[in-house]
Amino acid sequence: MTPQASEPVVLRAEGDHYLDPWLTPQSDTMQGIITEAIYQLEKYEKVYGLRKRKRKTADQASMEQAVTALICAATVHLLSQRPGGLKVSRSHRTLRKDRYKTPIHSSKLGHFLNVLIAPEIPWLNQVLGVQTSASNAPVTTITAGERLINRIQEHGITREDVIRGEGGELIELREPKGTRSESRGKLMNYPETNQTCAWRRQMQEINRFLMKAELSIEGAVGTDIWDRRLRRVFNNGDLEQGGRLYGGFWQPMRKAERFRHLRIDDKPVIELDYGQVATTILYGRNGLEVPEGDLYAIEGKAYPRKGMKKVLNALLYTSEPLTTWPKDTVDLFRDPDSGEHPPFRDVKEALIKKHSSISSSFETGEGMRIMFLESQILIDVLETLRSEGITALPIHDAILVAKGHEGLAKKVMVDSFLKVTGVTPKVTLEYQAQDS
Repeated sequence: MTPQASEPVVLRAEGDHYLDPWLTPQSDTMQGIITEAIYQLEKYEKVYGLRKRKRKTADQASMEQAVTALICAATVHLLSQRPGGLKVSRSHRTLRKDRYKTPIHSSKLGHFLNVLIAPEIPWLNQVLGVQTSASNAPVTTITAGERLINRIQEHGITREDVIRGEGGELIELREPKGTRSESRGKLMNYPETNQTCAWRRQMQEINRFLMKAELSIEGAVGTDIWDRRLRRVFNNGDLEQGGRLYGGFWQPMRKAERFRHLRIDDKPVIELDYGQVATTILYGRNGLEVPEGDLYAIEGKAYPRKGMKKVLNALLYTSEPLTTWPKDTVDLFRDPDSGEHPPFRDVKEALIKKHSSISSSFETGEGMRIMFLESQILIDVLETLRSEGITALPIHDAILVAKGHEGLAKKVMVDSFLKVTGVTPKVTLEYQAQDS
């Protein structure tokens, strides 16, 4: 009797996902499906009197681009077996006419969606966002509708029928966060310089290399392995703050999922991580030797390492005096029996004393400038490994490489860090997920 194959694991099982507006048809068959959707949208408008005259050339192109983006994104979402829906905002407040404009930034997007979900031509399904006290910018979600699903099945459409174009800004600059509850600042425009052009070309080359890489997921569904586009995000309205790389299907995956399912060149992945990176960079930037041992440990105290890391990083990133526990930190210090914890002042003063030679940078917001140096180091690592033909997938201050390349990857990480900071970093290797 033939054993039954186990069901594939569904990755990223929670929540909705942002719609990628830069997907386009790769095949004539997929283009034919989009052409049909556009034709039926226009016919629906005519039958129900929604338009009285032909669109101007620019408006026609805008409509066709929006429909193409919506149909391609819904197709990829279905084929990838992702749970949830695709987030898209119908609000005119999100419209842009600057470098961040996308094919779905149209004042008519709501109209296009209303037609494409019509029961007469159900190309899409839609769940309208609901405005609440916690969110004054509700986000609508869409999925493939009955007609699109039928066309995908009838024509045997696969992920190879849709490709991601090179459109979209790769160098993002964000404003300072308005409130503590905001997860990130709003996108802001910036003047083009030789430096921003060079960074953009660098990101284009990295992305082109990643699109050719042999990446695969084994024994799991629910993610799109062609979602490989990375962008560089700067913070606080300053192109010398932040600069980390975001994007790529591997970043939202849990560490255990990467080790279990992700393959590079058909090989399991190894994670290489810079240890105690922000504090180490700060020592190097000030021309100081990094103290021996664990930078989070306090002699004679059994403070939890995870908690000490959070407090030290908070001291580096805040620009105001830190007078209370950082978010989600105090419980790490509680005694499991009594529930008591040390005074925050004692923990803070212990870290300031331990790192007295760099403590003048605490509570000055220096963390984002340190992150900029970290991002420069990571990009140098990616570029050096790319010159050797080695695929490296970045995760902020860490990379993933195929098993067998970890030796060279570690050397490159050490050399790049030393070149930028003048000090030798700790680089740890992990072969499998550890209990968190």
